[in-house]
Amino acid sequence: TLGFDRGRKGAYYAEAGIAEYWIVNIPERQVEVYRNPHADPAAEWGFVYDAPVIARIGDTVSPLATQQVTAPNATIAVADLLPAAD
Repeated sequence: TLGFDRGRKGAYYAEAGIAEYWIVNIPERQVEVYRNPHADPAAEWGFVYDAPVIARIGDTVSPLATQQVTAPNATIAVADLLPAAD
């Protein structure tokens, strides 16, 4: 569920030092990009990411891995990550 992905799963990824993770949120037709994991003793699971960047239809997203390695200007259209609208 989105709640699990945003909460416990995100905390697991943050604790493991995963620099970035995305949630392709089909019901809301958006991609949530989470970056900058860090410990937060006040957080329910002890680790968090900074506030997500929310990208919607018409927006593009750029994976950190491409920025750091091979294609610094690579982008993906959010529309390409979502199923066609009904």
